[in-house]
Order: sequence, then C-alpha cells, then structure tokens
Amino acid sequence: MDRTRLDRRPELGAIAIAIGTWALAAWLTTRSSLFDRDEPRFARAALEMLASHNWLYPTFEGELRADKPIFAYWLMASAMKLFGATAWAARAASPIALAATGYVVHRIGRELFDARTGRTAQLMFVLSPLALVEGTISTTDALLVLFTTIATWRGMQLLSQPARVRDVLLLSCALGLGLLTKGPIALLPVAAWITTRWIARRSIRAPIHGRMGSHGIATAIACAIFLAWAIPANVATGGDFARLGIGHHVVDRATQPMEGHGGGFLISLPFYLPVIVLGLFPWTPFLLGGAATLWSPQSLPPWPRAVLLGWILPCVAILSLVATKLPHYILPAWPGLALAMAVHLKRATRGELQPSERAWLTRGAWLHAAVMVAVAVACWLAPARLGIPEARNALLVATFVWVGTGAIALALGAHHRWWQAAGTLAAGTVAAWIWVGAAVIGQLEQTKPGERTARAIAAQVEPSVPIATFRYHEPSLDFYVGTRRMTRLPDFDAVRAWMNGGAPRVLVLPESELDGALSSAPSGSWREIARERGFDRSKGRALELIVLAH
Repeated sequence: MDRTRLDRRPELGAIAIAIGTWALAAWLTTRSSLFDRDEPRFARAALEMLASHNWLYPTFEGELRADKPIFAYWLMASAMKLFGATAWAARAASPIALAATGYVVHRIGRELFDARTGRTAQLMFVLSPLALVEGTISTTDALLVLFTTIATWRGMQLLSQPARVRDVLLLSCALGLGLLTKGPIALLPVAAWITTRWIARRSIRAPIHGRMGSHGIATAIACAIFLAWAIPANVATGGDFARLGIGHHVVDRATQPMEGHGGGFLISLPFYLPVIVLGLFPWTPFLLGGAATLWSPQSLPPWPRAVLLGWILPCVAILSLVATKLPHYILPAWPGLALAMAVHLKRATRGELQPSERAWLTRGAWLHAAVMVAVAVACWLAPARLGIPEARNALLVATFVWVGTGAIALALGAHHRWWQAAGTLAAGTVAAWIWVGAAVIGQLEQTKPGERTARAIAAQVEPSVPIATFRYHEPSLDFYVGTRRMTRLPDFDAVRAWMNGGAPRVLVLPESELDGALSSAPSGSWREIARERGFDRSKGRALELIVLAH
C-alpha cells in the first residue's frame, strides 16, 4: 500500500472530525434565539458597531461596553454585515473556533504521542458539553481557547527546539489575538510555559534564558499588538476603557466576587472541581485515570508529562484563586485535560497500566455512574422548574441516550474493551446532541420572550416610536428590536413620566406591574398590543410580559 496514503490517513480523519464538529455546532446555533444575558449584549454591541461605523470600541445602548476588548465584536459585526443581524451571524465565529481548536488538539496529541491519541483527544474536547456549548454561543470563550491552545503549544515547542522566526511570529499572533479577545487572561500560556520549564528542568538541559528569550520577544510583540488598539480606544473614551476594562472587569473580578459569581474564598476554592467533572461528561470514566497517569512520573516520558502538567496545573490554580468564578473560565485547561484522558485510554488499551492505575479506571466508572444519575435527575426536574413541563419527554429521550450509551460503555470497559467504550460514548453523545437540537432547544424558546416581544412590537409599531422597559431588562429584547434605542425606567416615578409623555411610545413590563403602571396613565390612552410568556432567569420564576402602546 502507498506509504504517503498511509501517512495522510490520520490527518484526513482529524479533518473529517473538524468538519463534523463545525457542522454540528453551526447547526445548533440555528436552533434557538440568543440566550440572556451575555449573548445579546455582545450581539447588540456588534450591531451598534455596524450601524455607527465605530470600529474602535464597542457600545451597548450608546454607552461604552468595556467588558471585553474588541476582536470578538469585529468578527460578529463582520458576520452581520454579510449575513444580516441574526443569532446565527452573531454566533458564526464560535463553531469555527471550536472545530479549529479540536484540530489543534489532534496535532498536539499526534506530536506528543500518536495520531490515534490525537484524534481521541480531539473528540473528547469537542464533544464535552462545556466546550460544545461555548462553541455555539456568541461570546468570547471559544475564540479564547483557540488562541490560548495555539499559544500554549507553540510556546512549549520553543522550549524543546531551536526558535524559528515563523514560530515566534505565530506565537505572537496567537497571544495578541487572545489579548484582543479577552484581555490579560489570554496570558495564561505564559504561566504554562514557566511551569512546564520548571517540571522538565532535568530533561531540558539548556539554560533557562536560552530557552525563554523567544517567549519574551513573542509576548512583547503580542502586547504591542494589543496596545496598538487599546491606546487609541482608551484615548477616544477619555480613559474609561482602561478604568473600566482593566480596573473593574479585571482587577475587581480577580479580587472580589462580582454579580453573585463566587463566594467566600475557602468555600469557592474547589469550585472548578465539579465543573471539570460535569463539563467533561461523558468522558468521566477516564478523568481520574488521566489525573493518575499525570501524577505518576513513571507513566509517561518526562517531556509529554511536563507539557500536560504545565498546561493544566497553573490554569486551574490561577482561576481557582480568582474571586469571581464562572464555569467557562476554566475552558483553557480543556485541551490539556482531553489529552491526559486520551493518553490514559491509550495506555489502558495497550495493557500498560499498573495495578494502582487500573484501580482508577474502576473509580472513574463509579464517578461516571454518579454523574449519569445526576444528569438524569436534573433532566427530570428542569422542565417543571423552567415552566415547560411539556418538554420533559423530549429531554428524557436525550437522557436515555446519554445514560444508555454510558451504561454500555461501562460494560465494555469491564471487559477491557476501552476503545469500543470510547467510541460508544462518542456516538451516543453525537446522537444526544442532535436530538437536543431537533427536539429540546425549541422547547426552551418558550422560556425566552425577548424575540417574540420584539416581533410583536415591529408588527404593530413604527420604527421611529421609542421603547421603554420597566423591571424587565433582559438584553435579548435590545438586540431583537434592532437599532431602536431602549430606555430603562428605574421606578414608578419614571414610569409615570413616560406614560404621560404624550407622544407615541411603547412600554414593556411584567404583568405583575401592569396595574401600578396603568394607574399612572391617562384614562384610555394606552392599549395592550402583546402578551408573551417566559421565564425570568434572574428571579427564578415564570414571567408574563405585557407590551403597551400609546
């Protein structure tokens, strides 16, 4: 058989997985409107960028939005210019970033171990729920993990081989784009390089300055790329971008919990441990074994072990120390975790595990069983909690697929058929996500009144008529009303002034506030034009929105 053809097979398999990943994620982006609250904030800011032609800094309802740097907004606004102001356009970059990251994970696994391990890690990464969800929504995290994965790996390579100009430039671009996507958190690869260098100090014999000089150059170039945008943006906003973007959204988030995301330091310290367990489902049978493989110096050659430990440990440690905690913050560790699980699976199939390591496979099976029970219970309870009990049957079908294939995988593992077990988990996960996209996500639309409310307003009210909201401020409504300016009324005095303003106008408010609002209005001057049901996520209860027009 042709040798070249044999050598290309792993690449073609990985490319097929990447294309399939993009197709699944891109299809899922079409199945729902934007989810409050982060998605529509990004999307509305990109829409305003397109309308105002201000590509220097993002705004939301005309006010500076300094939460994140500029790159994600550029991509979203460009997609909207090409495809229209839709949820799909706002999300278009994320499926591409997810598929590309998966392919990079394959390449890393192939270079560290072999092609099969690379493809396994690729599947484990793209089919984990945390990665797949972030790869289907209009936020920055799918882009960030792509850039940090490239930067981490290229930086690792520069530790073990002579630096080439193109390697330094690629590393600079990855770091620079990461900084333009999410700011200083994109420098996590620097901590990974230093940790890897320290762990591998006995196997890399060159002096540290000889191995890290190119890293310093690349980091300096990346910071210059970031500052080329940040300085003009900060000047144009009178210093507010630095004050809010760095002072508030970076320093304050690191030192104190914001928006209820976090708690006491010691209590929240292990927050990311359950996130890792649940976020890597259904690959939990190999999670504990992957950790055991990395922990034992005899399990792996020194360099691959140093790379994976250097990748995972500083990321988990640094983000655990940050006061504000959200599940997706830990995503940059996902490629390293996927590679650790994949290499453990490879060693299990080859009979290379020591007795103590085989015990961790058993413990991983019990952990997986516990997670399956938790997933089943959550899927049973969630529909009633969200006010859509009719969605329970559709959700239980997905649960049956996940739990059923998980049980088959555990049975295969009990007979040491680990590759078949992994294949079963992958097939079951793809089938379950297709079912979720086809039958479950549509049910969730009933909990989101933003798009339906905007459609009702557009059908009955002229585009020039101003809109105000009272005690309903979800940004999905801001996005779906287009470029109309929204006014947020803080109290009943503001409601009274709005309803007595005389000119044509619209008021959106919960049904529970309707009587109080109408008591402030001139008799007969306002009429109800729409009523939409949903779920108020911030208050955890059912919601009925009323749209009044004058």
